[in-house]
Amino acid sequence: MKISGGLGNQLFQYAFGQYAAQKLNTEVLYHAQTKLTHKNFTQRELDIEKFDLPINFIKEEFDEKSIFHFKSLSRYERKLTQFFPFINKKIKIQSPNIHEPVKDIKDNCYYEGYWQNSVYPDSISELLKSKIELSKSSRDKLNDLIIEIENSNSVGIHIRRDDYIKIIANTKIYNICDMDYYRKAMDYIEKKISNPIFFIFTQDIEWAKENFVGNQFHFVTGNSGIEDMIIMSKCQNQIIANSTFSWWAAYLNKNSNKIIISPKKWYKGKLNETTEKFIPKQWLRI
Repeated sequence: MKISGGLGNQLFQYAFGQYAAQKLNTEVLYHAQTKLTHKNFTQRELDIEKFDLPINFIKEEFDEKSIFHFKSLSRYERKLTQFFPFINKKIKIQSPNIHEPVKDIKDNCYYEGYWQNSVYPDSISELLKSKIELSKSSRDKLNDLIIEIENSNSVGIHIRRDDYIKIIANTKIYNICDMDYYRKAMDYIEKKISNPIFFIFTQDIEWAKENFVGNQFHFVTGNSGIEDMIIMSKCQNQIIANSTFSWWAAYLNKNSNKIIISPKKWYKGKLNETTEKFIPKQWLRI
């Protein structure tokens, strides 16, 4: 099972691997590939290994191209195999519809994709919610903030703009959540909850401070990605961006009465029509 992308994607890949292993009554090995330097990819770290999750990585050097019939043509064979799986049965490339559940899971196969369907984390939800936690040093550092979040009508707001604007490939795929979305979401929250306090998580802090003005807004800065995701999950409610990062923060929220608001416009084009298999039914889409 290939592990790549940011923390949100890594968690989906992990969950799918565990789901597949359960279905096949076998073990799963993970192949980490996060150190990409291509201009079309946001730079990432292997954050998932920092949690106390049971995960076995391939220990020896592994050349992904060795799976293909012709190493020099692996790029083209990969694309063909995505649409015509019979070309190479040693590898399963996820279809362009990354939210479609996989029907033909098989053993002794290399899986590559994002596998973004809530069925997979649901199969190991107790494990995920018990193991994805802050380290002791992070808990000590963030203790005051956590107490404030846990003892107020807290709402975590995630804003993702930076790499959706700067990376050309992303601009063609992802919608950008604007202030109209956030205003509607906050209006809904304010009708349901008294005195909500909004905790804002973003890498575009200047834009956020220009648009979210008032004593009810607290800006969370200076933390690692892992710390931000887990702190966000501790908020009583969430307004997420079209990002697997805040999807996971909302999913890991243990509040039984939580309100989760997600954008209807996740992607540009037809791919947006598939998100009903990705967004849990209990979440409100605006």
